[in-house]
Amino acid sequence: MAERKSPLGLFPRKVTVISGAFGSGKTEVALNCAFALKRAGEEVAVVDLDIINPYFRSREAEKWLKEQGIGIAGGAGEAGYADIPALSPSIVGALEKPGLKVIVDVGGDGEGARVLRRFAHHLPPGEAELLVVVNPYRPHSRTEAEVTELVGVLERESGLKAAALVANPHLGRETSPEEFWYGYRLVQDFSQKLQIPIRFVSIEVNLYARLPACRISEDLFPINRYMRLPWEVEI
Repeated sequence: MAERKSPLGLFPRKVTVISGAFGSGKTEVALNCAFALKRAGEEVAVVDLDIINPYFRSREAEKWLKEQGIGIAGGAGEAGYADIPALSPSIVGALEKPGLKVIVDVGGDGEGARVLRRFAHHLPPGEAELLVVVNPYRPHSRTEAEVTELVGVLERESGLKAAALVANPHLGRETSPEEFWYGYRLVQDFSQKLQIPIRFVSIEVNLYARLPACRISEDLFPINRYMRLPWEVEI
């Protein structure tokens, strides 16, 4: 496998915007990015601009973030937990604070990405980049055409060019090493045809431990699962 880079190498800009289609796992990736940066000694904040998905949102992980000393912005008081586009002034403070690494969780369609434009003039020039999470087992990112359309919509509506893809091939908790490997190869193919590099390949920690030794071009980024659907309970 490729040598694992430090989080500072994976997220070199002040602001990392993470988006992707519904069900891609982008919020899980965003949270794990923030935790990795914090462990590396960075001051970190998560900005939640996902006004589309009512189930998986980084605001729902506020307790874990605060316990790790990670700030979170994205709601105007209690309105931040409603399914309305009420955005907190604390977002501007996070984007403009010197020395603060910011992970931005953005909704994965035109309406979601468009929210980012409201804060475009607060993004430091040259210090913000867009990463697109791709899970080829989920709708809207299963084919080259779908991924091309997804990237085009996100770029057009957010005002940012996609710097890289994040390969996140999985079918939930029961993903097998073979399914992971097949999905990874699909995202590799999308990357080559779109001429957009893969920044890293995310994989759930339990599956990472089961993955046989193999050659992989990109950095592997093991992630923990923090988000739960409302009907899920701990076993």
